[in-house]
Amino acid sequence: MTALFACWAALACMQPAWAGDTARALLEEFRDHGFSSPRVALQRLRATPAPAADAPLDLRWRYQAAVAWHALRLREDTLAAAALAELGRMAAQERCEPCRVELLLRREQAAELANDTAQLRQLLQQIAAMPLSADPQLAFEQLSAQASGNDVLGEYDAAIAAAVRASELAVRERRPADQATMFNLLVRSNAGRRDLQRAVALAGEGYALARQIGFTYMMVMLRANEAYARATLKEGEPRRAPLHEILRLARSTTGLEHVELNTLINLAAFHNDVHEYDKAVHWAEQAQALALKRHDEDSRAFAIVNRGVALVHLGQADAGVAMVREGVAITEKLGLKLEVADLQAQLVDALEAAGRPREALVALRRQVALSQELTRTQRDKDVLSLQERFSAERKTREIERLQLENARRAAELAATTSQQRLWAATAVALTLGALMLAQWLGRARQRARALEVDNAKLSEQSSHDPLTGAYNRRYCDQLMLRHTQRLQARGAMDAQAGVGLMLVDVDFFKGVNDTHGHAAGDQVLVEVARRLQGLLREQDAVVRWGGEEFVLVLPATPREALPVVAERVLGAIATEPVFLAGGQPLGVQVSGGCVAWPMFAGQPWEDALHLADLALYQSKAGGRNRATCLMAVAERAQLERVRSDLAAARDAGEVVLQTVAGPAALPQHPATLAAA
Repeated sequence: MTALFACWAALACMQPAWAGDTARALLEEFRDHGFSSPRVALQRLRATPAPAADAPLDLRWRYQAAVAWHALRLREDTLAAAALAELGRMAAQERCEPCRVELLLRREQAAELANDTAQLRQLLQQIAAMPLSADPQLAFEQLSAQASGNDVLGEYDAAIAAAVRASELAVRERRPADQATMFNLLVRSNAGRRDLQRAVALAGEGYALARQIGFTYMMVMLRANEAYARATLKEGEPRRAPLHEILRLARSTTGLEHVELNTLINLAAFHNDVHEYDKAVHWAEQAQALALKRHDEDSRAFAIVNRGVALVHLGQADAGVAMVREGVAITEKLGLKLEVADLQAQLVDALEAAGRPREALVALRRQVALSQELTRTQRDKDVLSLQERFSAERKTREIERLQLENARRAAELAATTSQQRLWAATAVALTLGALMLAQWLGRARQRARALEVDNAKLSEQSSHDPLTGAYNRRYCDQLMLRHTQRLQARGAMDAQAGVGLMLVDVDFFKGVNDTHGHAAGDQVLVEVARRLQGLLREQDAVVRWGGEEFVLVLPATPREALPVVAERVLGAIATEPVFLAGGQPLGVQVSGGCVAWPMFAGQPWEDALHLADLALYQSKAGGRNRATCLMAVAERAQLERVRSDLAAARDAGEVVLQTVAGPAALPQHPATLAAA
């Protein structure tokens, strides 16, 4: 679900008797409770007589806005057009300012649904430039549109910031359904930026609230996003209950047939993940039947692939592989490149499980080619978006220049035609003086703005590594000083409120430079930094420590969480190849050393980072593609030995180390194998 909705446009209860509804009562019910599905909400709105022409304007625009939101969401184009036309009429004839805002918000919603990113960016800029409405409902819609739109664009930090503001407004105005809606968006955005543990926690909070107020639809959405986050975390059993609850709610609720189909597919995938292949076949067959009934070929392809994967593991390799190939062929016929790439990866796994390595290699090369094509396509889209933004800014500057030129010419004409009379000449002189003063002030402001930009650039350069964009050591020193002061302000170096530190080193990096050249090595470093930055939370920091080494600074991360972070880091780097300039895929792995600072009272952060370096050495010595986490230091430990030889300290029982293995190595290009 990518569009958001305001309280009055998002809520309907599950009561079957609609005849007695009035528009005001229904909108108030929307404000206080949840709806079972968007379809039911729109049916209730249509069954309720629209407010008469002599009804208060405030009631009429809210009703039409509610109809427009739901109709757009459900692709009911005729209904949406009628509601939007009425909003436009009220805006023009009755000077309804909220109607103008609603029309802009509905355009933003339509751009989200159409995935028109260029249009969406422009509309979000307009919405952000608007003052926040004094009407709480409209203000919530403005913020939720910014949150949802930025989530669609992948601007997760901006989405989270807007969603937090919208949630605070909902709490302040006692709008629990709006608050539950923002919980769902926060779950999505945190999952998008790979802060998955936070996403799971927020999903639990939001679900409890939605259940309390009877917001059935949001219960389903929150459970679905929770299941997605847990699947990305590679959790097995915790996904079972949410999926079965989603299926129960979807099957008992009108208008959620698409949710039922997606859940059946996810259940089949879940049982494949936990090796319950008979159950995977059971759910996949149900998904196939429902997809056929709904004429949903995309979903049918995924159901077929899940069934095929299960059959391969049940010993029916020929039939299973044929099914997976059939699913891939369906998505290719539909022209769904992203889905083709996803299912092609399933084909690689199925062929490997079936004991067909040569066919698996051919499928893998196809998958790599598809991934490369998708990467190029996304890069082209990003470049086009930047060009469009630059073009729009250039047009704005040109309009401003023409306006100034016209003003100058008008002033000159006024001066020439008014010289016959002294008082007019004096007036013109004063006018020109004022204009010159204004122009001088304008130039001064431009110089000030340019100076601000230059200062910002200098600040950016002084704190960031110029190659990777990660923070540099100078910034890290300042950051750790602030963390030290924060911890000392508590009166003690509190380990529970401390900072996780992970030292990450790219494996066999010298071989990359020697075999592929230093430009390829730089490309690897840039991509590693990008993946690390996309993995962590907003308050975390990625620092290029030197060469191929990075430091992750992780505030409020206890030592128990370090193995989880390490596993995510290893997986983020190793599971996808880095594509070099010529399109050649290069498998990259890293090793890591992790500590939680402070490990003991009064420990300086530099000492903790030294221990992380020793832990990194243990990972390198153990075979690379792994992380070593320092989990505990005994009170009786000889710190000199700990600081010099972690292996000896472990053998003496003075420290506890935990090793986290990375994922299996990707198949390498021959040149890469030679480099390693």
